[in-house]
Amino acid sequence: MKKRILVLILVTLIIAVGVLSYANAAAPYQRPSDNALLFDDNTGMALVEEWIAFRIGDPRNRDAEVEVIYHLKNETREVSSIDLLFIAPYLEDAEIGIFFDNVQITDFTMKKADKLPANWEVSLEMARIDPIGLRTLEHDFSNWDFYSGWSKEGFQFTINIPKGETKELKMLYKSSSGYYSYDDIVNDVYTQLYYLTPASFWNGNAKVNMAIEFPSDNFELYTNMPLEKVSPTLYQGSLDQIPDEEWFFNYVDKTGLIFFTNSRSVHNSIALSVLVVVLITGLLIRSKHKLPGTLVLLLLLPVILLFRFTYGTMFFLMYLGPIVAGIAIFFFFVGYMIKRNHQQKS
Repeated sequence: MKKRILVLILVTLIIAVGVLSYANAAAPYQRPSDNALLFDDNTGMALVEEWIAFRIGDPRNRDAEVEVIYHLKNETREVSSIDLLFIAPYLEDAEIGIFFDNVQITDFTMKKADKLPANWEVSLEMARIDPIGLRTLEHDFSNWDFYSGWSKEGFQFTINIPKGETKELKMLYKSSSGYYSYDDIVNDVYTQLYYLTPASFWNGNAKVNMAIEFPSDNFELYTNMPLEKVSPTLYQGSLDQIPDEEWFFNYVDKTGLIFFTNSRSVHNSIALSVLVVVLITGLLIRSKHKLPGTLVLLLLLPVILLFRFTYGTMFFLMYLGPIVAGIAIFFFFVGYMIKRNHQQKS
């Protein structure tokens, strides 16, 4: 009897202090039938406006610095203490910074995908796009599985917003990119993801501001959200409300793409055409003028460097190249000796 009274008191206290509220998500509640964690869409809390900024460094390290700012308003909620959960893929606790009214919060806990509310799923379509040429890539990105489900993680912490007040919450973290490094491209394509849809569980329609900053003007971008290039390295855009899909963007460094394509087959076809033109031109000139024709044919060496070989070809050249070169040198030497002996006899 005493245990039942104690349980009743605990349940009453939980109801009295209210349910938890989740940032970039919503307030969850426990479904009594099976204890499943679900999102509540009537918390008395509103996300007024959201800012998301990705800063891309060297893409080869596959990390981006992300800054997220929320303006949160307690509209009707009586309890000011709120537990928040920010959701993002592949988080590392050592790379997370949380600031509430310019005061850093260091007390937070990490949450894995199996601990997130069951009535929210990642909403994403058509992610395999090469920014150069906008062609669909042949494979999925490595590190992330675009079609079998994304890795979902989060960090949980507590803030206080008195009723009627609006507060600023800033979160900093590193976002690990997906990457595409298959033989059908010349330069690797990278991709980043931000979960927008969890914020739809908040009250109201929040304005969403998005920005991407690259280290130079040598990057090409594809994004599923409307962004405008406001400077050589900065893209920005805004939405009047939370959309019904996540935000992703793909980007590629254009360094070395002298034919303005990231398709390896197209690139090599153009390089082959250049090689054939140089070869035919050199042979035609050499038939009449030996020295100029020979100089033109020497251009074949730098033209060969235009080709972008596949990894299999590079493997072949690395291990069998010395053998092939040795055989070529041997036959050249034999030919030279035969020619020399023939000249001496004559």
